[in-house]
Amino acid sequence: MTLRLTSRLLAAALALCTASAFADEAADLYSQVEAGRCAPAMGTLKSRAADGDAAFQYELSRASYFGKCTGKDFAVAATWVRKAAEQGHVDAQNSLGVLYGNGEGVAKDPREAVAWLRKAAEQGQADAQHNLGFRYANGEGVTKDPREAVAWYRKAAEQGQANAQHNLGLMYANGEGVAKDPREAVAWYRKAAEQGDVEAQNNLGFAHEAGNGVLQDFTLAAQWYEKAARQGNAWGQRNLARLLRDGKGVAANPVLAHAWFNRASAADEPHPNAAEERDALAENLSPAQLADSQRLAREWTVGAAMGAPRVKVASSPRPAPAPAPVAVPVSYDNYPARPAARPGVTTCNTQCNNGNCFRTYGDGRKTHFQAQRKFNPLTSAWEFDAGTC
Repeated sequence: MTLRLTSRLLAAALALCTASAFADEAADLYSQVEAGRCAPAMGTLKSRAADGDAAFQYELSRASYFGKCTGKDFAVAATWVRKAAEQGHVDAQNSLGVLYGNGEGVAKDPREAVAWLRKAAEQGQADAQHNLGFRYANGEGVTKDPREAVAWYRKAAEQGQANAQHNLGLMYANGEGVAKDPREAVAWYRKAAEQGDVEAQNNLGFAHEAGNGVLQDFTLAAQWYEKAARQGNAWGQRNLARLLRDGKGVAANPVLAHAWFNRASAADEPHPNAAEERDALAENLSPAQLADSQRLAREWTVGAAMGAPRVKVASSPRPAPAPAPVAVPVSYDNYPARPAARPGVTTCNTQCNNGNCFRTYGDGRKTHFQAQRKFNPLTSAWEFDAGTC
C-alpha cells in the first residue's frame, strides 16, 4: 500500500512538473507578443492552444484581449479563456469571471462571474479571492455581505495582493464587516502603498495628514500624496496641491500647487473639488505665475515629478498675530446636509462660521471643530483652514 501511494505521488509530481514547464513556455511566448515580436510567437500559441493545452489557451486569450499583435478581440479572448477555465486553469477561471463581470466578449452576468471567481478563489488564486471579496462588498452577483468580503480580502491580502490589502484597509477604516480599527487600516494601506498601489498611497497620506491611526505628520503625508500624484491619481494630486498651497509638510508654493490642482481637474477621473480650488488659487497669482503654472501642468508626464517654477513668489511681511476666534453656539442647525457616500472615498460637507466648523460625513457622522489659522502670503492675511474630509 505504501509503495502504491508513493507511485501515485510520483506520477502526480511528474504531471505538475510537465504542466509547469508548459506554463512557463506559454508565458514566454506571451511575453514575446507583448514586446511586439509577433512571429512566430502567435503562430505557436495558436497551434498549441488548438491542441488543447490550457496554458497556451490562456496566454492566447490574453494576447487576443490586449491585442498587441492582432488587435483587441474580446470575443476570441472569451472563447479561449473558457476552454482553459473548463480544464481547471485557475488564472483562466479568474479571467473568465472578470469578463462576465464586465460584459466583455460575453453577456454581462454577475452571477456567472461569481461562479467562476469562486472556482479559482477556492483554489487559492489571490486575484480571484480579491475579486470575489469585491463582489461581496458591493453585492454584485451575490447578496452583499461585508463579513464575507473581509474574509476573501484577507485571504488575498495575506498572499500579498495589493488591491486586497488596500480594500481590507478600507474595511477596517470604515468598520465594515470588521470592528473599526484605524491602526489596522493604516497597516494594510502601508503594505499596499509600498507595492505601488496608488489609492493606498493617497489614503496613507491622508491618514498621516489627519493623524488617524498613526501620528500626524504633514511631511509624510506630502510624500505619500506625491507618490500617488506622480502616478496620475487625481486625489493624490489634489491633496498634494493643498499642502503646497498651505505650506504643510512642504514649503508653500502656489505655482506648483496650481499646477497640481490643474492636473487633478483634468484627470480621466477628476477630483470633484480640484477645478474650484485651482480657480480660487489663480486669483492670487500674477499673470506670469499663472502662465508658469499652466506650463508646468502641460509639460508634466505620468511618473515624473512636477517641474521647477521659473517665476518666484515674492516674500511676504511677517504676519501679525492671529485674531482670537469667536465662539458659536452648537446646534444641529449648524450642520450641513449629509453628502452622498462613495465606495472607498470619505465624503463630507463642511460649514464654518468664523473658524467654528461643522462637518457631516457620508456615513452620517457629525463633528464640530475649530479650524486652524494659517497666514496666506499671497494676500498677507490670516485665513481659516478647515482641512479635508
